Amino acid sequence: MKIHHPRTINEAISQIQEFFEEDMWSKFYPEIKIPAIRNGKKIILKFYRKDVFKNEKQFIEYLKGHFDILKKQIKRIQRRKR
Repeated sequence: MKIHHPRTINEAISQIQEFFEEDMWSKFYPEIKIPAIRNGKKIILKFYRKDVFKNEKQFIEYLKGHFDILKKQIKRIQRRKR
């Protein structure tokens, strides 16, 4: 897996915001409906995300883990600027 290293603090913040906007929506609404066409007929495909939050503790740990990553990225950016 390739790890992307943001070049600026603003880029790092923008990336985590974009990630949360895309990832967290489906954690709160795990059923995803996608319109499709099969055999010439319109259908709705349903997918279910399995890693939803089971309680508040899991949600807090999820956020903490991602903000720890952000902090490390910011420290790396600051070291590079010296």
